[in-house]
Amino acid sequence: VTFAFADQQAQPGTETVIQITSSPNSLCGVKVVDKSISLQGSAIC
Repeated sequence: VTFAFADQQAQPGTETVIQITSSPNSLCGVKVVDKSISLQGSAIC
């Protein structure tokens, strides 16, 4: 499985693209969390 963002960085409120490539019939899950959430020390994630 490969996973890549189109951009190294993105500004808040802007769209970005991710590309996931895997073998046929693979099950892939993705979770993306804004870095500012982890900086707040939140246990949400």
